[in-house]
Amino acid sequence: MEIEYVDGKRHTVYPDRKEIWNYLDGSVLTVDPNGHRELVLLNGQREIHTNEFKVCCIIHCLNWFTLM
Repeated sequence: MEIEYVDGKRHTVYPDRKEIWNYLDGSVLTVDPNGHRELVLLNGQREIHTNEFKVCCIIHCLNWFTLM
């Protein structure tokens, strides 16, 4: 099911209860049924939230460490 709001954001809910929010600024929030949340910003930054922890990282740094 997809809902489009007046302010332009889109909320999609899948049969497995996974949710995806698309915002006008290009950021995307994914919410899994287990409560795991991942926010991907337009600049490549990711924020990951679970019940146990919150992580904020920048993709470019992760790619650099992967190459080493």
